[in-house]
Amino acid sequence: MTKNEISKYIEEKNWEVAKEAIAKYLENNKIDTEIKKLLGLCNVNLGFNEEAKENFESAIEDDKEDALSYYYLGTINIELGNYEQAEEYLNKVIELREDYIDAYKSICIAYIKQKKFDKVLMLEEKMFQIAPNDAQIYDIMSASLLEEGNTKLAIEKLEQAVAMMPDNSRYYNKLGLAYFSNNNVQKAIELYKKAISFDNDDATPFYNLGLALFAIEDFKESAKYLKKACEIEPRVSYTNAFAISSLKAQNFDDAIEAYSKLLVSAPDKENYKYNLACAYDGAGKLEKAIKIIERLVTFNLNSTQLKIHLASLYSRTNKLEAAKILYSDIVSAGNLRIDILYDYAMACARTDDSDKAEEVLKKIIKMDPNFVFAYKDLGIIYLSRRLFDQASEYFKTAYKIQPENKHVVFEYANYYHLMADFKQAKKMYNKLLALGDTPVFMQIAIAINYMSMNMIKEAKELLTDAISKEPQNIEVLFKLAQIYTFEKNYENARQLLEDAYTLLPNTEIANLLAQVYFETGLYNESYALYNIVNLAIPNNTGILYNLARCKKATKEYNLAKEHLDTLLKILPEHEDANELLKEIEKEIN
Repeated sequence: MTKNEISKYIEEKNWEVAKEAIAKYLENNKIDTEIKKLLGLCNVNLGFNEEAKENFESAIEDDKEDALSYYYLGTINIELGNYEQAEEYLNKVIELREDYIDAYKSICIAYIKQKKFDKVLMLEEKMFQIAPNDAQIYDIMSASLLEEGNTKLAIEKLEQAVAMMPDNSRYYNKLGLAYFSNNNVQKAIELYKKAISFDNDDATPFYNLGLALFAIEDFKESAKYLKKACEIEPRVSYTNAFAISSLKAQNFDDAIEAYSKLLVSAPDKENYKYNLACAYDGAGKLEKAIKIIERLVTFNLNSTQLKIHLASLYSRTNKLEAAKILYSDIVSAGNLRIDILYDYAMACARTDDSDKAEEVLKKIIKMDPNFVFAYKDLGIIYLSRRLFDQASEYFKTAYKIQPENKHVVFEYANYYHLMADFKQAKKMYNKLLALGDTPVFMQIAIAINYMSMNMIKEAKELLTDAISKEPQNIEVLFKLAQIYTFEKNYENARQLLEDAYTLLPNTEIANLLAQVYFETGLYNESYALYNIVNLAIPNNTGILYNLARCKKATKEYNLAKEHLDTLLKILPEHEDANELLKEIEKEIN
């Protein structure tokens, strides 16, 4: 192995092979100054700064006038954070070689790191004398000015660098950072995109662009560019930014994946755990969110935020007793925020603790006499207790406070419907429709009121619209089927009821579907369903009568008579059953 061969590997920047070649060379040759410098160069480029430092220090011992070794020692010490030592070496380079421009640039970096901005400024004129067309000098000066807080002048310097090298991605990126620091986010976004157009393999402008878009709350676009930065260079800081942006953009699956990765590298970081729980929550994976937050609460018993979130999750997963206990704990600790008190009241109401719900809702009204939902829900509680006058007063007050609130109008209308005041209910329901964008569950209630007033056409229109929004809503399917049955449109009724029964095979749907089957001549199918209903509700005279009708229709008279005999033992005076029995006996004879 010869020095020429080693030099060839270094020219090719094949640092590992060059270092191995040096090791082989030294097996048969003594180390000399040139080899020390070549070995130092390999170690610098391989990132072995301490080894490189030893190499160049040894080379200087051999030659006190070697400017190149001093230069490398200066840059190595900058990398190691030894800025004063770096200054000494770089000043020595300048002493030995007054026009060594890279030494000036490097010493400026050391000055910037130490916030010696005046010293950087003193070297500006000298650097331009040596290299008047060197864009990197403008870059260095801008870095000093940015650190000093002079963003306006820093921008001017970087604009000059860009003008000199208009296809340099790094300068556009740095100029973008300067504009961002000067609160000109849109200009920064434009420049980051320009940087990407010249080099789409550099993660930095993608990351900076993502942060700029995040700053203007364009979270979806932000997440897109931050994801690209992570793909190019999977740094923790990039992944963290992508995770937050994805969470804000409601890209919950991406957020889950990103926070799961972050927790691999930092398993004890609580904000990662909480944000992962929030991502699970957003994705509808509530049980996973609950598990994480339960553990966090265990180790953070004083965290009200965690307890509130957990109580909310319990409510949404119907763990209502757990939610109620947790809300009680939060309130007992002195947290009397109205939203928390209201959620507590709702947890009490849903666990049939209406007394406590009433107490909390009245407390809310004392704190805020215009909190409309407290009045509305007190109205619902009193209505459930059949205290109609009190219910009426609370609904009336809620309506007075917010006459355009859909939920208030809806519950007030429901009150009138339950009081059988269908006209007044209709008036309120029509106001609800006029407010627009009526949810399906409200449309169902309005349709039921219309049906109570024999407004079949209006109810049908409303339910047809509802089914276009929620084609698998069982209540809509059933109510619309009732209307089709009333209109004797049995084919449409059958289709709706079959869909509903597939989704929820209960006795109410089975009974109506059995009726429709009978009306369309499907007697065996009708009998099978009536039999299911009979097993669920034994000895119901109406069902027994319909079972008998099915068997009469299929001329299975003995079975028909058995059902009628059972019915007449329960209710001997059942006129239709006695008449049907006579018809069967007549047909037999």
